[in-house]
Amino acid sequence: MARPCTACAHPRIASLNRDLVAGVTNAEVARRYGLKPDAIRRHADNHLDEEQRREITLALRTERAQAVADALNEGDVEIHRSLKRVVTEIDSLLQRAKADGNDPLALMSLREMRNALMDLAKLTGTLQNELTVNVNLNESPQFIVLRQMILRVLDRHPDAKADFLGEMQRLQIGHG
Repeated sequence: MARPCTACAHPRIASLNRDLVAGVTNAEVARRYGLKPDAIRRHADNHLDEEQRREITLALRTERAQAVADALNEGDVEIHRSLKRVVTEIDSLLQRAKADGNDPLALMSLREMRNALMDLAKLTGTLQNELTVNVNLNESPQFIVLRQMILRVLDRHPDAKADFLGEMQRLQIGHG
């Protein structure tokens, strides 16, 4: 009778499997979990199936992606704090320049404040660089006149009119 797999019976089997899928050597896994390298190799070859490997790989990738996202978010928070400090310092400089009547320094401070506020707005997503415009041709007076003119001309050519109206319908452009 075959002996039970010592790796499968290990109380930290999930962690052991995770290390194997992550690429830790059999010798290192054996050392970490107090097992023999041959037992780890047999376990990896015979008991760690493809579905388990895919699930563990997905979990590892998800954790790595989350770690990257967390690091980026921490960086964003630090940049946000730093920009706020810059804005505060520039404002202080602006107030001193105004009090001293130093217009060139005040103007320069305002420019720097504007730049810092623009950076802060971009960072927080409150400033959008893109503009979206939706135009409904069915409500455009110029298009309505053009459409009516085309339909009048097409009245003299019934086959062409049917083709034209079919295309208009396909494009979801009404007529009237």
